[in-house]
Formats: sequence, structure tokens, C-alpha cells
Amino acid sequence: MKPYLVKGMIISLLVAIIFNAVKKNEYIIFFTGYNGGEGDQFEIYDTTSGKWSTGMLNQKIQGAAIISVNNTIYVAGGFLNGTYSNQV
Repeated sequence: MKPYLVKGMIISLLVAIIFNAVKKNEYIIFFTGYNGGEGDQFEIYDTTSGKWSTGMLNQKIQGAAIISVNNTIYVAGGFLNGTYSNQV
């Protein structure tokens, strides 16, 4: 598997194709998954400083739609803690 370099971070092709990314202010937030697995962490890239950090959700999500509208991030549907959800 060929790794890719993204702003100083190596990402394998498999991981790089399974994620959602949204922009909020000067940050790009990456909600990543691996082989469709659920997760409660997200990666934050600060476009001003060029630094990365990690955030935590209060629930594990899988297969959710994630968008940013008017600088607000919405997470909708998918599975929350292993149970199908129609919440936003």
C-alpha cells in the first residue's frame, strides 16, 4: 500500500479514502474511519498554524453524513454507539 504525505502527515491509501472533512473557521476537521469502523475521535488541522490536534465526540459514530453549513458542523444519521440513528 502506497503512503501519501499530507502536510507532514503520512496517510495510507486505504485510510485516506474513508473519511469526511469539513471546514469551520480556520480549521479543517477530518472524521476518519477504517474499514467502515465506528469511532469517537476526529483530527483537526489548523490552517493558520499548520498544526494538528485530536478531538473526541461524546458518542461513537459510523456511516454518518457530516456537513458544514454557515460555519456550523452537522452530523446526521448513521449509527451512534452501534444503534441506527435518525438524529442530527
